[in-house]
Order: sequence, then C-alpha cells, then structure tokens
Amino acid sequence: MNDSPRALSCPNCGAPIVVRAVGNTVTVVCGNCGSSLDATDPDLTILKQSIAAGARSRIPLGTRGFLAGIEWEAIGFLERSGGGGSWQETLLFNPWEGYRFLVDDGETWRLGTPLDRLPTEAGAIATLGGDRFTRTEGYQAQVDFVVGEFYWRVAVGETVDVCDYEGPREASLSREANAAEVAWTRLEPQADGVVESAFGIAPVAPQRSAGLDDARAPTFNTIVAGIATFLLLAVLMLAPWGVTVLDTTVVVIPDGPAAAAKFGPVALDRRRSGVAVRGSADLENAWVELDFALVNRATQERYEASATAEHYRGRDSDGEWTEGDRRPDVTFAALPRGSYDLVVEATAHVWPARQSWEQPAAASEPPIPVPVTVTRNATFWGVLWLALIVIWAIPMTQWFFWYQRNNDE
Repeated sequence: MNDSPRALSCPNCGAPIVVRAVGNTVTVVCGNCGSSLDATDPDLTILKQSIAAGARSRIPLGTRGFLAGIEWEAIGFLERSGGGGSWQETLLFNPWEGYRFLVDDGETWRLGTPLDRLPTEAGAIATLGGDRFTRTEGYQAQVDFVVGEFYWRVAVGETVDVCDYEGPREASLSREANAAEVAWTRLEPQADGVVESAFGIAPVAPQRSAGLDDARAPTFNTIVAGIATFLLLAVLMLAPWGVTVLDTTVVVIPDGPAAAAKFGPVALDRRRSGVAVRGSADLENAWVELDFALVNRATQERYEASATAEHYRGRDSDGEWTEGDRRPDVTFAALPRGSYDLVVEATAHVWPARQSWEQPAAASEPPIPVPVTVTRNATFWGVLWLALIVIWAIPMTQWFFWYQRNNDE
C-alpha cells in the first residue's frame, strides 16, 4: 500500500485534510465542514461549500482491511437514496488494484468492481463475460451525504440515473449515467461477517422489513413456500385415506312428519378421528333438512350437526337459473375413539310455486330417498386450502408489489 499520504488543510474551515490516493483523487470532501474540494489543485480550491459533515461511516476512513487476499484502505464514504430505498457506499483503494466499492443496504454487504469494458446490451438483458443479467428496475439516485476523497467530482445533491440488473449467483450489475459519462459496476454479495472481520468493525443486526419494498425478486420466500407446500402434500399422501364405515338410506315424505332413524355401529379406531357425514337427495324445487348426531355408545355423548339438501330451478328475464346443493356434508374434526350410533332426523318440503310451471298440483308428493354415508379419517379440504393460502400469502403479495414496482416504467 502507499504509505505517503498528503496532508493539507481545508480552505473553508481550516481542518486537516489527508489525501491518501495521491495522484488519483479528483475530489476531497472535508470531514469537518462538508465542503467539496478540488484535489487536483495544490491549494484545494473549494468546489462547493456545505454544512458540517460529521462522521457516519461504519468503516472509519483510513481503516485498512483484507478482502479476497488484497489489502484495501477506506478513503471515501457516501450515503445515497433512490428507488424507494437508501444505502451506504464506502470507496476502497489499493495503489496496485485500483478502486472498489463496499455497498451496505442494511441487510447485505456487496463488493463492487468498476468495469473497464462495457457489457453487451440487448433489450432488458446485459451480458458480461458469458453471464446474463436481467434488468430489474431503473431510478434516480441522489447523494445525501459525502465525506473523504473520490476519483470523480462528487457533492451532496448530485444525481445519476441508475439501472440495476440481476444475474447468476446473486451477482448484479449497476449502470449509472449522467450528462458527462456512463459507468458500470459489478457487485458481488459478501458472506455474513466477512467485511466486519476484514475491517475490525462490530456487526449490526440487519433491519429486515416484510420485503414489500425490496427491489429484488422475492425468490427466497417463494422457495420456502414451495417446500412447505411439498411437505404438506407429502403428509396428506402418507396419511390414511377416508374409509366409508356406514352406507344407508332414510326415506322422507315431502311436507309430512319427520323421519327419524338410528344406524350403527360406527367404529372409530384412532385416538382422534375426522368424520364426514353426507346426505344426498335427487331433488327438484324442493329441500330436505337433515339433523345428524353421532352418539357414543359407551358414554352417550352426542356430537351434532345439520345440513340441507336442496335444489331449485326456474326462469326469469335473464333466462334459466339453478341453485342449491343436492349432496351436502358435515364434518366432525376430532371424535374420540369408540363405537357410535348415527341418529338421523329428516324433514322434506316442496316449493309450492313449482307447480305453476312444472305440473298441476298432485294429490301427494312421492317419498324422497336420502342416501347417507359416514366416512372416517376424512380429509378436510377446506382446512387444506386455508393452509395453502396462508403459506403462499406472503410470497404472492411480495411478487405482486415487485411486479408493480418493476413495471411502473
């Protein structure tokens, strides 16, 4: 490393200025008053005055550290914002290797290398060294804070147009352009703790948000949701499938007395069993009200539920219409092991208005047979769908906002 920095004084406030990359530095920003100074002028001409700067860099300027076997010195620090977020950049220098950027977005450190050759651009794709990078977003970035020395003209308030590109192995490209030039940088993520260890700084816990304002595609949460879905389906496939343990029929007279019957036994051999009871009826403009009760033979404990088999059709100004469910079912989530009786009570009714378009009123309606089945170890599809909705809610919401943000242009 170059051990002969140049010591000067700020012409605005008199604070000492140390130029570390002598011969390469174009701009120096005073750490005391924030003035931008022309490092190419022996007298450090003031380019732009500013308010007092202060020190906000996690890596103090002048600190040296080894990354990838190369010793770097921190010589400049920027705070920038744009695209709905903010980040910090530390400029590193080595007299034989040139410059690098350490970009800290509060979650991940990335090491940026300025490119000395342009990528090949085709639409939203940029190709560099055989790697393909896809454009994710464009925005304007502004310098909010600056201190130290730089190889270009820089001051608070300056802006550049930025385009970000995502590539393989979490690498990315950044294209920055202003009226004077276009600069490309390749950024590589750094493993947890590598930068902190290299420069001897304390790690800071990342401030992670829900991910809705993250510029990167929410791939990680999508993978997690996919794994959870696979495990859920695997458990479902390995679980015992439903077994019909009772299949019987109840006959009910329309608009007549309630039909009541008891059937059994219904044997539940697991400590807790899901049970589904289904009634069905071939109906037209009529309904059957069904009351079910599973009664434990040993304890006489009752588990009750109701359902309605119904079906209607007609015609109005919009044409033919139908509605209703001829095959309703009820579910009992976790019945204790034991032997049960199924008690069924059913009443049937016809829709009086149906006679006006179907047929003249009959002396009596024919009996309605209602087949009833009981299935143990039933699969609760409603619960399964709810679980899938919960699993995918976060990644799908993230994808929605990511898509909206990257298509605003």
